Amino acid sequence: SAPLRLTVPGHELIDGWPFTVMSVKGMTQINARSALPTAAEHYPAVVVDNNTLEVNEVNAIDYGIYTGGGVIRYWTIPDLGGFQAHFEVTDKRTKASLFTLSTVGAPATQGSIEVDVITSSVKVTFSDEQSEALNFKKADYVLTLESPTGVVDGLLYGTLAT
Repeated sequence: SAPLRLTVPGHELIDGWPFTVMSVKGMTQINARSALPTAAEHYPAVVVDNNTLEVNEVNAIDYGIYTGGGVIRYWTIPDLGGFQAHFEVTDKRTKASLFTLSTVGAPATQGSIEVDVITSSVKVTFSDEQSEALNFKKADYVLTLESPTGVVDGLLYGTLAT
């Protein structure tokens, strides 16, 4: 069908979570080609219900006939309960801190950050007014997560341009 629908009883995935398909017989075109699938072999989950996933990127009309088997493979969705998120913006040239957003402490005037335990995600938000008030052309940023035991992991880094 187009888009492709998969019956995966009790899958527990959330919308957008990346997964791959492996070991399907018959319509083998859906299978990941490597034992450790690449990012290009992952599909974002579109959850129809607890037993059905849709793959909007795949038109399976010309695929072979499904004859059995198959599994989905994905990274376990982490429990972010008790985690803290930190977003720091630094001057690209001097590396001086321009501002920090954190889920700990007083709310920042530059934006907001939240850890969403339901979707296992971190959301950084700037309103139009906050974006316009940022006083730099280009700056570096880093987004980190801190576990309840104090372990800090970097999630994202890059450049912001205003």
